[in-house]
Amino acid sequence: MPDIAARVRQALDSTGHRVDTDVAEELGAHAAASYEAARADGCDHEEALRHVDGLIATWSADADRLRRRPRRDRAVPVPAAGTRAWPGLAHDVRYASRLLRRQPRIRGREDS
Repeated sequence: MPDIAARVRQALDSTGHRVDTDVAEELGAHAAASYEAARADGCDHEEALRHVDGLIATWSADADRLRRRPRRDRAVPVPAAGTRAWPGLAHDVRYASRLLRRQPRIRGREDS
């Protein structure tokens, strides 16, 4: 199998746009998987490479947009350290008491 990851990196570098290394590696892995899938579907080596070259051409045309997405803010803010000792303890105790009220004895045991 040819070094498709190097082929992807070379094509992206030739665009003049800076692409993150991890993005280039991910695209290289995707291109290699596409090559293998094309070969498994019955394509010969040259046809599979043409398929990969088509993917690389598409990515090269969009190279200015290939970058990591910024991380999103957390949906639930992390509580500040030291605000409360045992922050979830009261919640856990309430939950346990509700469970005990619903199921006061262990099921599955046969009463003697």
